[in-house]
Amino acid sequence: SSASYAADTLAPYTVDDRLFFRSGSPGPEIPGIQRWSEADPLATTNQFFAGQLIQEGAIRRGCSAVVGQRYFFEGNTASDLFNRTYYGELRVVTLGAGAAASMLLLPRADRDRCRGNLHSAGGKLYDAEFDGTRGLMQLHRRSLDNGRIVETVPLAITDSASWGPCGSAIDCGYKFAFDDGVAYFARKRIGDQRVQLWRYRFGGPAAIELVYETTLSGFDLNYMDSDDGYVMLAHGPGQKVLVIDTLGAKAELYATPFKFFDPQILILRR
Repeated sequence: SSASYAADTLAPYTVDDRLFFRSGSPGPEIPGIQRWSEADPLATTNQFFAGQLIQEGAIRRGCSAVVGQRYFFEGNTASDLFNRTYYGELRVVTLGAGAAASMLLLPRADRDRCRGNLHSAGGKLYDAEFDGTRGLMQLHRRSLDNGRIVETVPLAITDSASWGPCGSAIDCGYKFAFDDGVAYFARKRIGDQRVQLWRYRFGGPAAIELVYETTLSGFDLNYMDSDDGYVMLAHGPGQKVLVIDTLGAKAELYATPFKFFDPQILILRR
């Protein structure tokens, strides 16, 4: 129920029909992922092997993603005695290359540093941020060569004030996920326990569309992931998972017999 008590931890990561295992200590919820290994998602045998050493030290939560054979990540943040925050360096390493050293892409405090929602889908690297004080959401696409933001889609969220005063996606309870050519965001309103899922299609009109909404009491929006038109919203401590079929605009709520962290969704078609 809590990875922080474990001497070593294991968590899944899925992207473009591929399955990885991340392991290391301290646990992913601290965070501090250090090793990566790819596995066959259809295998029935134990594939929890040690994996490739990526980083000696913590990796910032929300700032790691795999594109092809490249793993992009940003080191964890640090604060000094004056409560000034210093973000880590954005780096890239080739997976499966043994003890290959990572390459620096962006230095600390760079203007294009990770926004905390780094994702990969369809061979592209994305990021996202939300300014609740202005009701402005920004979806970014990053260069695979240098990690810099090369394209930004600004989206006005006109009703953000009614979802509670906040300054960022984290404060508001907004979550992001990306599929091939699609960006999703979900949010929950504390007052009436309303949960909404929205979608933006890249290359289409600069507008978002409401995909699904419902009322879920006792459900905190802790995690979000998407794959092949399905979106997963999860409350780890509450042992609940909501899976939404965005094509059919229907959803199923599942209860698990245990608490969990860092869930992922992977749709497999034989």
